[in-house]
Amino acid sequence: LPPCAPASAPRSFLADWRELATLGDFWCLGLLAFFWYGSYMAIQGLWGGPYLERVLELDPLGSGRMLSMTALGFILGCPLCGYLSDRCFGSRKKVLLVAQFTLVLLLLLFTGPLAGLPSWSLPAVFFSIGLCVSSGPLLYAQVKERFAGSMAATAMASLNFFVMLGAAVIQLLMGRMLNSGAGGVDPAALQQAFFLPAGGLALAWLLYLRVKECPVVESGECL
Repeated sequence: LPPCAPASAPRSFLADWRELATLGDFWCLGLLAFFWYGSYMAIQGLWGGPYLERVLELDPLGSGRMLSMTALGFILGCPLCGYLSDRCFGSRKKVLLVAQFTLVLLLLLFTGPLAGLPSWSLPAVFFSIGLCVSSGPLLYAQVKERFAGSMAATAMASLNFFVMLGAAVIQLLMGRMLNSGAGGVDPAALQQAFFLPAGGLALAWLLYLRVKECPVVESGECL
């Protein structure tokens, strides 16, 4: 199948990037990558442990077990998402839309409802978070298929910049939100801070709806 954009002669990184910067699809993909990985690191990185210990009142061992369920979901979900996008649906976008929308719903649990769930359901929640997050690497495949020739390499490198920036900025901004209160970090502040990744990912998801998708080359019937 032909690529979405016609292949062109190799150009410099700056020339490719200047052209990418004029394309709305590139910024929509970058914004989704920013909040996808930033939301994941908000849980698995800096703020998941404090949330589990202060809001859900788990001990450090129990907190570590919950976060390990997220990691397990991510490990198992990556090949699953690749299989679904290649063999079942022939679409990166469909898998990303479903998984990232579900991730928004799971993030909203951290703003309050998670504390009311029974303890036996928590491993399933954190495992599901990992499964949904594991759809994110499909963005790299979609970018490669969306932008042809030397633009693909430039776009993928730029996408990685959004990923790393999201991990740094989301955790930092949540920390600023937590430090803004006179009483210090408390359970209510931690819950409110998670509106940032949830709301940002929801906005990025809505903008992602407009992104053009190229055909997946390796697709087939779901076995």
